[in-house]
Amino acid sequence: MRPKSRMLLASGQALIAFGLIVLYSSAPKGDTLGGSGRDEIQLQLCWALDSPAAVLAHFQREMTREFVMAYPRIGIVFNDIVVVCLVWLLWYAVGTETRGKGLSVLTPKTGIRRTADIVAILFGASLVPYADSIVGGGGYYTILLSCTHILWTVAIILFYGHDLWASFRCKPVSGPQPL
Repeated sequence: MRPKSRMLLASGQALIAFGLIVLYSSAPKGDTLGGSGRDEIQLQLCWALDSPAAVLAHFQREMTREFVMAYPRIGIVFNDIVVVCLVWLLWYAVGTETRGKGLSVLTPKTGIRRTADIVAILFGASLVPYADSIVGGGGYYTILLSCTHILWTVAIILFYGHDLWASFRCKPVSGPQPL
């Protein structure tokens, strides 16, 4: 994917997330730290579409809970900005990784490719318990949201699992090669 396309993909997804957050914030509660009621459909949809970013936002919210409680207006805006930035980074990374034709573009550059792949696989696996904790209600809507989270999990685990497998297949070249 070309750099311009990656920027457009990331910006488009960030705008969608921003729109869903604004729709939710215009509800009487006006806080994106909500639970899992039926009146939070927009927010749950945002979390499902951007599940990896939602997990990171959840950890950020846990770390900044006291700040949000002390300064509620600033905290809500701060949380929304962090979420939109995480969504943008997520989709930019997706655009970058799709450039690798089935192999990771980012993990080999870390110098610890296998460790980075394992961390990514574990992160992908963490999406299922997170989804279970936030998706509430019942019926088809809950199944749809859960499937979206599980789709992210499967995609991340398969992609980085394949990259990890490929890292064991290729043999590093060291020293002078015989002619």
